[in-house]
Amino acid sequence: MIIMPTNNTGFMIGYLAGKFNNSIGLLLSPNGWKYTPDVVPYALDNGAYYAFTQKIEWDEKAFYKMLNKVPMWKKPLWVACPDKVMDRNETLRMWPVHSKRISEAGFKSAFVLQDGMTKADVPQEAEVLFVGGSFEWKWKMLPDICTWGKRVHCGRVNSYEGLWICDENNVESCDGTGWVRGGIERMQPMINYLEEKYITGRKQRCLLKT
Repeated sequence: MIIMPTNNTGFMIGYLAGKFNNSIGLLLSPNGWKYTPDVVPYALDNGAYYAFTQKIEWDEKAFYKMLNKVPMWKKPLWVACPDKVMDRNETLRMWPVHSKRISEAGFKSAFVLQDGMTKADVPQEAEVLFVGGSFEWKWKMLPDICTWGKRVHCGRVNSYEGLWICDENNVESCDGTGWVRGGIERMQPMINYLEEKYITGRKQRCLLKT
């Protein structure tokens, strides 16, 4: 599983990426773009959740400006197709419009899941599912979503327990902004997970604390 600290290219992220090969990546968004990573795997967010938390309008121009910066020799694993946070119907409406443009730019689109969505809502052509929605819905639905036959990325995973739950369900990747907010102490649970999985070989089963 690839852990993608959001918009962070600091020293510790680079150190962990070197120590745990192909287990650390980056999720880059329009408001946090700096440059294309040369070594680690990365994916592109659309900035919708940031706009939602800041209570501002989503910036479509900034999103497509970011896509235009990406060199074809280092493509992202996928691009989160623009969505409307907590809005199933609007997210479904936006998919055909933006996934087509993303495809024409040479990238794969990830379909962002919202509360209330079912397997029947997933576009057939979507290769990757980005599990968004509310905290409660996401963790309730994740095991089921992972049986839908698509690659799965889980958004906003900022706890030791969450990492292990994603791992147990064979999630391909997850992201989180919390790991880089608070120094090494805040990052320690992620380091513990990586060391237990790849060094000691421990398989920890966790129940998410709510």
